[in-house]
Amino acid sequence: MQIMSEEKVTNNSAQTKKNPVEILLDEKRVLASLSYLGVLFLVPLLFANKKDSFISFHLRQGIVLFVADVIVSFIAWIPIVGWLFAMLMIVLSLAAFVQTLLGKKWQLPIIGSYAKKIKI
Repeated sequence: MQIMSEEKVTNNSAQTKKNPVEILLDEKRVLASLSYLGVLFLVPLLFANKKDSFISFHLRQGIVLFVADVIVSFIAWIPIVGWLFAMLMIVLSLAAFVQTLLGKKWQLPIIGSYAKKIKI
């Protein structure tokens, strides 16, 4: 019985090991997801491989989202309407962050069309 349980442990540990390609993809997702966290879009802008289509897609959207956040921060002083815009920006940012961590290229509504025009 003891030997079988040891074999199960070694089999489970072999299954949980990731190959180098999966680790690299995880790093790409994390770097790309930083694009949606306000001023942290500078991290992938300065340190990531901009030729990578996944990172550059999310980086462009992150830059446009940051500019929209700055504009909305001035509108947010207006009661109710401004607050709704501010909440919308927070929801968009969180949704894009989660989609990026899942490895998806999710285009932001309205803002995403402007992101395509940015050259990095």
